[in-house]
Amino acid sequence: MAKVAVKEITKPGRPLKGNSRRVPITIFTETDTVDAVDETRKKMSISRSDFYETAVKLYLVELGVTKA
Repeated sequence: MAKVAVKEITKPGRPLKGNSRRVPITIFTETDTVDAVDETRKKMSISRSDFYETAVKLYLVELGVTKA
């Protein structure tokens, strides 16, 4: 898989209200994964929600579903 920089996909932070459709989701994951995400996102100064949003966007690019 090709490496894609996070900055190519999205800027940290939520879009302004009215610019996009955001819906709540539930994710079931291991506590070790949550701990690793929390350590990483704190260094990036973004919320857990924004971290997962960025991760999903990167994964979709890697799968070839969307473009950067």
